[in-house]
Amino acid sequence: MKKGYVLTPEKLDQYVRRRLFPEGASIDFIRHQEGVHLHLATLPSELERRLQEEGIEAERIHQTNPREAIYNDGRNTYVALSGGISRMQRYLDMKRWVEECVAQMPQYRGTNIRFQHHYYNDSCEDTFARFNQLDWELIKEVMSHKEFIEGLIGVLFNSVRIVREAFTNAGVSSSDFYRGEGWLAKEYLAYQFIRLPRGVVLNFDYSYGSQVGSIMEKLAKSIHRRVEEHEIDGRTITFGLFGKAGGLAPNLGLGALVAPNGYIANRRLIEVENQLTKSQLSEDLVIGPNLPQRSVIKQKLGELEEGRRRGAIMVEMEMKDAVAAIEHIRNWGWLEDARFMYGVVISDLPLRGLTIEQEDIEQEEVGLIRVLKGMLKVFDKG
Repeated sequence: MKKGYVLTPEKLDQYVRRRLFPEGASIDFIRHQEGVHLHLATLPSELERRLQEEGIEAERIHQTNPREAIYNDGRNTYVALSGGISRMQRYLDMKRWVEECVAQMPQYRGTNIRFQHHYYNDSCEDTFARFNQLDWELIKEVMSHKEFIEGLIGVLFNSVRIVREAFTNAGVSSSDFYRGEGWLAKEYLAYQFIRLPRGVVLNFDYSYGSQVGSIMEKLAKSIHRRVEEHEIDGRTITFGLFGKAGGLAPNLGLGALVAPNGYIANRRLIEVENQLTKSQLSEDLVIGPNLPQRSVIKQKLGELEEGRRRGAIMVEMEMKDAVAAIEHIRNWGWLEDARFMYGVVISDLPLRGLTIEQEDIEQEEVGLIRVLKGMLKVFDKG
């Protein structure tokens, strides 16, 4: 549901019922429901494990257009809601459905459905704040500079413009950008690749946690094989790491690196700085808070000011693993002349699961490896 678009109770009822319950579920089925449980920052595999541990026998609901993984045990509905602005809107839609539709519409008279949310990850306070306690006035006060506010608005409403400007700042013209093979502006929130005159740009928009390092390293090895077999020229390759939070740091230059608050959460800041700044890429390294998380902003105002002074801020991601992967690539030497561009890599929440570290990137697998293999086809055309 589009942000800011308010449904009537009747339309909301139709909308939520299609997403929460099995296709064709009757009013009688819904009236016998006891609860809707939203498990925030939770992957489907995690929710399945928790349900099994609690002895709950629930089946996953088949959806023709799945948004979240939804399970039902006949009396309760369980939703794995993994995070993000669009997910937050569906959280609010479901909450409103229970409060307005079930409580007030005649067909649900006598129905009592409890609406509950659960959160489990290490930063549960911030997770809850992300969905229910966003303090936009505080964010506006902290990020008072015009360019940052415009960037924040851009994150929510104009992601394509942000990425286009990032490439323009890197010397890529708008016409080249829009001629890029494989780019679908309407499907920005996906793994995509862009083929450009000066080489290849890979855009990782969603990678979970430390996997970004594993993805990059495996991808680099596969590229290395193609370089050695003279399928591509390693000197023409450009790596671009951009996410939808790029607008939060619109002046971020080439080589700038954005570090994670998930990584510094349980460590003293100075220790993190000492470890990360050993990297050759440390010149533009900044450590600071993740804007949407109110409690982090309050705790890290000093780091935020430092980031703002230097023209870059931090978003949630295990970037230390990306740093390590880049260092390995440079040390190997075979991509020594390759150009690396750093925008922003973002994961909405520090999620567990979807581990690909033991996978072989050259094998046809489901999930992330399959996506990466599809991206690599661009090299076969080069």
